[in-house]
Order: sequence, then structure tokens, then C-alpha cells
Amino acid sequence: MCPQKLSSGGSRFDQKLFEYLRLKRIEFAYHQFLKESDYQMEN
Repeated sequence: MCPQKLSSGGSRFDQKLFEYLRLKRIEFAYHQFLKESDYQMEN
């Protein structure tokens, strides 16, 4: 990504989108972790 994009008018939207995707990724990783730990507890 070029640094000029950060100073553009759409930067706030980009930040919101980036934050949303970051949270989604954390949530997904968390669910994966729970699934794996549940699986290990059963065995």
C-alpha cells in the first residue's frame, strides 16, 4: 500500500474496514482455537 492513500479522504473508511477485518480474523482464530482445544479434551 502506498503512504499517499493514508492521507486521502477515504482513509477513515479504510481504517474502519481494516479494524473490522482484524477483529474478524481474531474471532475466527479464537473459534479455531476453541474447536481444537475441545477436540483435544475429548481425546
